[in-house]
Amino acid sequence: MSTDNEKPGWFLYPIWIVLSFLCISIAFFLNLLVLNIITQVVGDFIYVNGVPHITQDYLFTYTLFPMVGLATGTLQYAFLRRYLPRMGWWVLATTGGWLIGMLLFLIPDWPNQTNRFLNFGLIFFVIGLAIGIAQWLLLRRRLFQAGWWIAANVVGWGLLALITVGDAPVSNPTVADTCTSVSPTSTLSTISIPIETVDPTSETQKMLLLYDDDGSRDGMAALLYLLSYPDISIQAITISYGEAHPQLYIQHMGCVLDTFGISDIPLGAGQDMPLAGGTPFPDWLRQLSDNFWGYPLPNTDKSYPFENAPNLMVSIINQAPEPVTIFVSGPFTNLAQALRLDPAIKSNISAVYFMGGAVYVPGNITNLDRDSNNQVADWNIIADPQAAKEAFESGLELYMVPLDATNKVLFSQEDIFPWRRGDDKANMVVDLTDIMFNTWGLKLAEIFDLTAAVLMVQSESCNFQPLHLEVITDNGPTLGQTIVVPNTESNIHVCLEPNVDQIKQNLNETFSP
Repeated sequence: MSTDNEKPGWFLYPIWIVLSFLCISIAFFLNLLVLNIITQVVGDFIYVNGVPHITQDYLFTYTLFPMVGLATGTLQYAFLRRYLPRMGWWVLATTGGWLIGMLLFLIPDWPNQTNRFLNFGLIFFVIGLAIGIAQWLLLRRRLFQAGWWIAANVVGWGLLALITVGDAPVSNPTVADTCTSVSPTSTLSTISIPIETVDPTSETQKMLLLYDDDGSRDGMAALLYLLSYPDISIQAITISYGEAHPQLYIQHMGCVLDTFGISDIPLGAGQDMPLAGGTPFPDWLRQLSDNFWGYPLPNTDKSYPFENAPNLMVSIINQAPEPVTIFVSGPFTNLAQALRLDPAIKSNISAVYFMGGAVYVPGNITNLDRDSNNQVADWNIIADPQAAKEAFESGLELYMVPLDATNKVLFSQEDIFPWRRGDDKANMVVDLTDIMFNTWGLKLAEIFDLTAAVLMVQSESCNFQPLHLEVITDNGPTLGQTIVVPNTESNIHVCLEPNVDQIKQNLNETFSP
């Protein structure tokens, strides 16, 4: 050691430990500042391979590791330079060690759930080894037996691994632990999902239901209604392209289910684009859905695993012990893709109920887009007309609840107020609906998907008429129109005249027993 520098005393070691802890806090603070600047420049969402991610969640790991390395190296250098000469490279060496450790996080699905202890331990080992070697290169000509520095780093980081990994979350560590974080979908491969076994000797068998939503407020109301219905067993919940960005909204769905103690329903998210063409929902509406309409969600410290939605549909349907009913409250993107993956699933689908389309009434496109010249389509169809066309031509038993029906089932705040006497699910429906009434100042409003859900459960509340409908997929003012083709064999059952009183009575009995 050079005689021009001070010789350290016993206090070197406790100060070194304190600095090591302090650098983490400083790094987190600096990281928040950096992420805030990046968000202001690129926006709240960043698109990677066409998939939207919350900017701060997605970039958190990529920015935190360099910040920790930089803060650690800087604080250590500021202290160490009093005792060792020419140590300016210390900051770079320390930062480099952290960056090498970060490279392991960039490997897809690393560390995964099954061997997270091994992988986390290896990450910390690599960080300690890389930092130790880099710093040793600076110390070897200045300190006697400097090689012990490498061993000390490896042992220190190994102890930190034992402490940290024991408390590491079970969910995939590559996913930020927030309700709105995004988890990567699986590849299109067959997965095994346990299906509820139905006792064939029971007098009343539950309806096996696959619920497909597009992240809408009324879709959430419909789901809460179906979860409250004892004769329905929901086998999976999937989110399609539509109002929400599927991979963001599926985390909201996981949070809601977790709130009600439901953890055994598989989740799926589809692609964030139509099969072809179409008119996307307005950005402002999608933003509301991404933010869950300002409704405060609990469990913000968790993330929820999910699968690729079409692939999940195929697996659920093929493994079901009896034909599955599908409820579609948004575009048909996920179902159409599932049929493309395995057309044979049609044999184990008993019926498809969906809200969408306009048969003899005007469409609702201009309700959200004043500049549109489309007066005939419904949003659930026009968002992905090709998917709807493929579903209509699939040969499945389709039961359609179009605007013709939902326009007649109007609710006021007074209508839904009695639901406050119900359980937490009923109160959540009221809360979400109240936001709509209070924000837009409506006196009466449709709750589209909720009406369709009641008509699926209580089909006697409407006389479904057989019609042959085709979907217009050509660009123009009729894109997405569901047009009647007369004198042709029917391909769909359509509700045109629902019994409004029966629907409201059913909801009152379900939500306020």
